[in-house]
Amino acid sequence: MIADIEDLIKKADSKFRKELYAEALLLYSEILSHQPQNTHALFQRARAKNALGNVTGALHDLTGVLEFDPSHVMARVYRADWALSLWATDEAINDRQFPEYCKQFYDDGQPYFSSLPHDVRMVAYEKHDIYFNKANKAEDENRLNEAILYWQAYHGIGGTFDYDSELVLEHIERLRKRLNDT
Repeated sequence: MIADIEDLIKKADSKFRKELYAEALLLYSEILSHQPQNTHALFQRARAKNALGNVTGALHDLTGVLEFDPSHVMARVYRADWALSLWATDEAINDRQFPEYCKQFYDDGQPYFSSLPHDVRMVAYEKHDIYFNKANKAEDENRLNEAILYWQAYHGIGGTFDYDSELVLEHIERLRKRLNDT
């Protein structure tokens, strides 16, 4: 049975790499029917669902991954990004702050960001820049609720870089005050 599952995983991963997402999704679902806690299959099925435009289904699968493995970094990163794309703000912002797993990445007093896998650091850098630009644009266009959301997401990632945290929080508070005054 385990050898069969391993073969299915190889097939599904191959379909996914070839961008045959519907076929990959079916194979990952079959794996999950035998091993519902297989976080690899659940994570990859989420990615396939997202590629096919089913963001809500993808978010549901990523939430499942995090229930089984709360330290699954990429599930947290993708869930935050995809939730933000649907404006599921609380969920997105909470994930961007990497609340619990961050504690695992301190080693001899060094910031945990340097300990993160390379692909996670690259996603964080990319998102950090995107949210910074979107926050500034929304603010320039006086879309304050949206600006606050992006600054919060930026801050969540910024915490991983261990800089400008207090300045961003102060700026968010100024925007909230400005929003309340209007």
